[in-house]
Amino acid sequence: MRFSCLLLLPGRIYGRHSSSFVPFMDRHNCLHFDLSTVVPTQKNCENVQSRILEQLSAVCNEVPPRCNAVWVHLLSSQCSLLPRLCAPPPDGQGFQLHHAKPKSLSLYRWLGPGDDRVPAFTTHQVAITAVISRTHDGHVLMVQENTPRLTGLWKFPSGRAQFGESIADATLREVYEETGLQPTFRALMGVRESNGIPSTFGTAEILALCHLSLSGSPTEIASQLKLCPIEIKAADWFPLSSILDAQVLPTLEEIKKPTAPMQGLRITPLTRILAEMLVKENTMTQRPAFLSRRRVASIFPGYTHDIYLPGD
Repeated sequence: MRFSCLLLLPGRIYGRHSSSFVPFMDRHNCLHFDLSTVVPTQKNCENVQSRILEQLSAVCNEVPPRCNAVWVHLLSSQCSLLPRLCAPPPDGQGFQLHHAKPKSLSLYRWLGPGDDRVPAFTTHQVAITAVISRTHDGHVLMVQENTPRLTGLWKFPSGRAQFGESIADATLREVYEETGLQPTFRALMGVRESNGIPSTFGTAEILALCHLSLSGSPTEIASQLKLCPIEIKAADWFPLSSILDAQVLPTLEEIKKPTAPMQGLRITPLTRILAEMLVKENTMTQRPAFLSRRRVASIFPGYTHDIYLPGD
């Protein structure tokens, strides 16, 4: 069992401009020092920092009963404390960086018995792919990203969830940002898991494969389509039959080849899988209840993806 210490910090800080603060113990017996509301003046900055370090040293040297870990939460503007916090004793406090956000950092030092049981901050990123169907004819929206290495490749709109955002909300936001469309979220078609691929900062990625629908006449839908010029180069609606007949490029190297034929639709294996799923969904009278794993090769050489799909 690993402790879940990543809680909101309701620590009681007495006075926005005071150097006095009260650490608090969470339900996992981890002691938190939230320094983000300690705002010393220019005159007493060194004194305040010294008192903070003295208090942390006292806690670490005389471990409170049942205290498993000590946490320190800093603003990015307080990074001058890091050398003295992270240096090993006796020169420092022996803290290690756990995670960082744009304006804050969190460090901890394990004091409990046995091995360190504090969980990693992030093991997965969440990304989404949006398969958008027009209700009047079943055609699906495909886009070309404004990215040189993906020139000529058609794919479904995609993106990453923001911190604290649900899969559905992330999908609807990304679709609107890229295309200006406001479809209805229908279902999670499946999940793809990838480990260690480029651009995920060393974490695994959960890609939610989402189905959305868009109502309205062709004229109404066309008037709503407003592409983001930074991210999207082109967009169009295609029948599923065209996607099933498209040229599948299995690797990033194949996509980038200047000699690759540019005629017709060019897609990745994932795009074809999603089109096959939608065709199957449209012809089924009863939907399968379970998602089963299917391992497929990544477009990045040497990597594979686990895609969780409805069973046959």
